[in-house]
Amino acid sequence: MGAHRAIANWQLALRRHLVWIVAALAVLGLTVAISYASRPGGLDGPDAVATGELPLYPSIPGDGHSSIAANPGWSVAAPSTPASSSASPGASPSASRTPSGRPAPRPQPSAASRPPTTPPPSATALPLTADYTVSSAWTTGYVASIVVRNPGATATAWILEIRLPSGVTIVNGWNATFVVSGTTVRVTPPRHQTRLAPGGAITLGYRVVRTNPSNEPRSCTVNGSPCR
Repeated sequence: MGAHRAIANWQLALRRHLVWIVAALAVLGLTVAISYASRPGGLDGPDAVATGELPLYPSIPGDGHSSIAANPGWSVAAPSTPASSSASPGASPSASRTPSGRPAPRPQPSAASRPPTTPPPSATALPLTADYTVSSAWTTGYVASIVVRNPGATATAWILEIRLPSGVTIVNGWNATFVVSGTTVRVTPPRHQTRLAPGGAITLGYRVVRTNPSNEPRSCTVNGSPCR
């Protein structure tokens, strides 16, 4: 019987304590409500947190977040976008710069590193030669042949000048163009071979009638050089 009475007394005390705790909590809640109601604007004032909005907290520099402005509108600043550090694919790399801001000069190869340049060999231009011979002769005329040669390394045009003695007249010629003016004969290359190739030769000839027994011209030159 003593044990049952003790348990009953303990339960009664516990109930009393619970009643006091509930009453204290009710008083505390009423006090908080009265305190908020006494502020300007009541529970709808600027310190109230609306549904879906963030609470006020200070921004930390460099944390990537924006703070909420402490004003009655509770506006939220747009978060700043960090600048991209990667260059666009089409951007060309910029030239390196000196401390003064000017572009650094590009290194130039030294004279020792440059390959030596050898000038191309120039073509050797040698004078043409002309060999004069009499192929056949008779009392009133003769036939002469002249061989013009190019010993040089470049193709060359040529002009042959012949001066005949008096009493000798060219009747016809071949393998060249003959222009007669008195006793002077000017011979130029044929149209199909205006220039004599390197190492090449051309043979031309002419026939004369005469009253002078000489078989030799007074002079013969090719491009100013005497015939042989």
